[in-house]
Amino acid sequence: MIHELSNEKLVSLTFDLFKTERLGQVSILEHLREIDSRRLYLERGYPNLFEMCVQEFRCSSGGAQRRIHAMRLMREVPEVAPKIETGELNLSVLAHAQRFFRAEKREHREYTPAEKYELLSGFVGKSTREVERILSIANPSIAKREHLQVLSANEVKISLVVSMALQEKIQRLRELTSHANPELRLENLLETLVDRELRRFGIKPSSEDPTGGEPGVQPRPAKNSSKTDLGEKDKVAKRGRKHPQGLLSKHRRYISPQVRREVFGRDEGCSYVDPETKRRCGSKLFVQVDHILPLAMGGSSDKENLRLLCAAHNRSRPDLIRNRPWMIH
Repeated sequence: MIHELSNEKLVSLTFDLFKTERLGQVSILEHLREIDSRRLYLERGYPNLFEMCVQEFRCSSGGAQRRIHAMRLMREVPEVAPKIETGELNLSVLAHAQRFFRAEKREHREYTPAEKYELLSGFVGKSTREVERILSIANPSIAKREHLQVLSANEVKISLVVSMALQEKIQRLRELTSHANPELRLENLLETLVDRELRRFGIKPSSEDPTGGEPGVQPRPAKNSSKTDLGEKDKVAKRGRKHPQGLLSKHRRYISPQVRREVFGRDEGCSYVDPETKRRCGSKLFVQVDHILPLAMGGSSDKENLRLLCAAHNRSRPDLIRNRPWMIH
């Protein structure tokens, strides 16, 4: 029993457990790297690796993000793996470093793998807070991140850094809408703008929805519903008749705003469904209207021939069909 261990034995066994955990961390990063290279998350019905880590592997949001950042840095600089195993570098330090390198790249300052390794070697023995401070001084833009904190079941705190130019535009809009928003609260202004945009997409704001709706709930798989299914609908495309590209009329290409709103309201997110697990992607980020039967094969722009796909599933559609030939039979 653990309470019967001597002090020395307890410390020794705990040290071994931490060592095993660090070895396991490297193995996890290697497996995530392989999943990422194969883009298996798309086949399993996830829009990205982050969602797969959170929903399938049960990681916390922060833990998933740290592992993904560390994995991508380890892919570029494999020499850091032994330092993870020894505990000289931890996942938080690697995640901060990867964010720094990405920020530098956006500003056209590239680092070679050797330069990255040299910088990382200088972080050995330093705490995560020290590393964060060093990197923030080197590139202040990495500290300009949005932060969301859950305060209660009905409230969240959102913090972000914006430019002075944007702040001036926000203040001007507050002044122009002061009759409708006499308290000049940013929350009221933001809610008005968000509700307006949701209605433009044909989506009723949740505050107007009598049925409510629980935020964060994953959309249900599309079983015998009006929501489209990538695997099933490509069977239709396979049977379509090809038309010369030059003969496609502008009328058939045009998707009216009304039809677009109806498609967004019907599908509510990416309609890709994993044919094995029946899991529907449901991502609402970067969704695109896709023609089930392509225009070049005689398809129309009627809502029955349209569906929503996230950008990742739309781009990978040919690969998914090629890897799963039964999807088009």
